[in-house]
Amino acid sequence: MSPRERRHCTINSVDICQEIAKAYDNVQVVVASPGQKARKRHLIHKIELMQKRGGMLIDADTLINNPIEEFFNHAQNWEITTTQFCDWYTNKPIMVTRIKRLLDIEGIEHEYVNQAITNPYPSPNVGVFACTKDSWIMEEWRDWSIKAAGVFIADETTFQCLQIKYADQVNVLLGGKYNCSTMRYQPKGLEDDDVVVWHGHGASFVRPEKAVRGHAMWFHIFKQFLETNKCKAKEWSPLCNNHRLPPFLDPTYEPEKVDHPYKDYVVK
Repeated sequence: MSPRERRHCTINSVDICQEIAKAYDNVQVVVASPGQKARKRHLIHKIELMQKRGGMLIDADTLINNPIEEFFNHAQNWEITTTQFCDWYTNKPIMVTRIKRLLDIEGIEHEYVNQAITNPYPSPNVGVFACTKDSWIMEEWRDWSIKAAGVFIADETTFQCLQIKYADQVNVLLGGKYNCSTMRYQPKGLEDDDVVVWHGHGASFVRPEKAVRGHAMWFHIFKQFLETNKCKAKEWSPLCNNHRLPPFLDPTYEPEKVDHPYKDYVVK
């Protein structure tokens, strides 16, 4: 394992996952190697793994706020089901800046790139999605992501266009309830109680200067894990290869006091 790879997977990360799994019933840890070295290889590997196994993927930087079962009902009879990030659209400036870089890449169909940046298609965040096993769209998604490896979040950026090409096979759940930012992007009208998945994108759970409220949510739960040593959190957390974490391991640390939906939540 090279130093570059260790940024995404610490040497002891499998042991940590296995300790967490022991605290719950019916949780299995599956170890898979990304294989050959390549730029952004972990993003490509995610697609390959899901193509082989099918099912649902949820990024690790998330908090599940409500039962997730309804998602699977929405995913029935679709090759891929993904989630609109808050109320973002592909033709808004932040996404246009990302997507238009695909126009410089051969092998990606520019027809769909142009459609994405000129029309208000919902903008998926692929930190929460589901697919059928051996989905044929996943193979093309992998191919486009490899070609776009130099683009910011290549897998997500290419999918903005693939959802258009395969509109009859891709289901995008709208409104942000399954993929809601803990920063400033929560859609107006989407109440905290209705959010199913909070997404601490951009490491915002451990960056209070970036997301005061999101950090407070996460820390309220993380602190309980430390205090009770649930999943042996007190033992493995100092070993994590995350340079942002150490300040929050100090027993005297308290985040800025803000109202958030987890303030009364007790970890079971």
